[in-house]
Amino acid sequence: MSNIVKAKIIEKIQGFYEAVDDNNNKFTVKLRGTLKKTNDKLNCVIGDIVQIDVEDNVIIGIEKRNNLLLRPLISNVDYVAFVCSIKDPDFDIINLYKNLLWVDRENINTILILNKIDLVDDKELEDILKLLSQKLKHIKVIAISIKKNIGIDKLKEYIENKNIVLSGVSGVGKSILVNKLLDIEELEVGEISKKTKKGKNTTINTRYLEKNKIKIYDTPGYSAVAIPDYTDKKEIMTWFPEFKNYLSLCKFRDCLHIKEPSCIIKFKVSEGEIDKDRYEFYKTLVENKGI
Repeated sequence: MSNIVKAKIIEKIQGFYEAVDDNNNKFTVKLRGTLKKTNDKLNCVIGDIVQIDVEDNVIIGIEKRNNLLLRPLISNVDYVAFVCSIKDPDFDIINLYKNLLWVDRENINTILILNKIDLVDDKELEDILKLLSQKLKHIKVIAISIKKNIGIDKLKEYIENKNIVLSGVSGVGKSILVNKLLDIEELEVGEISKKTKKGKNTTINTRYLEKNKIKIYDTPGYSAVAIPDYTDKKEIMTWFPEFKNYLSLCKFRDCLHIKEPSCIIKFKVSEGEIDKDRYEFYKTLVENKGI
């Protein structure tokens, strides 16, 4: 019998890695010294497929990643699912735009799970879904109410057999959604502060959970979102999927789509094919006006 097994990294704590193989055998291992780069958090990350020497309990190899999400730090992702609430806390579309930068720069598929739809009437829900379909044509939106058990089965069906990263601000119902999707009562559920209207974070470390063909990375909540680093402003335009088909069509090869003449991006905005607010968000990033 071989001492080498293939497994997936599901948790990392203080230099040790938790891994699980296809037979649900779990291993606590360390990274072999020859695979380490000094102080490099990308040496081995959650989601990596690795080879483990089970006799020495060390990772001896890491397979090539399909992709690498930097926020949160997870590899081999099929979908990132942003969990937002329509109210309590209120839906923040700019926060969503900032989150999407991290995902769209890696060309990873996105789902928006819009929770707490029981707190609005049908007209308000219809209006926000229409707004989202206009501004974010590249993402799948699934409206749910955990409290009323609306849309949960539809969500389960959509994410089945996919590696899903759940991400969202604190207090939007992420942990209780995991409980619903996996039919467990394992994760602690947070509350909304009446004073700040912000959620309390109950997930401290990223954890991988799997049951009944549902595979979820539950990640810590957050209150603020940073903008990805870049070395050249030209990188920013590649983070907007709605620009992708037009980037080579401008008159000037170094077009930033701000003040240049004969810009196809600006033309598509004027024609309504690219959402104006999304374009203004792009301009804010390029012009370093702060968000």
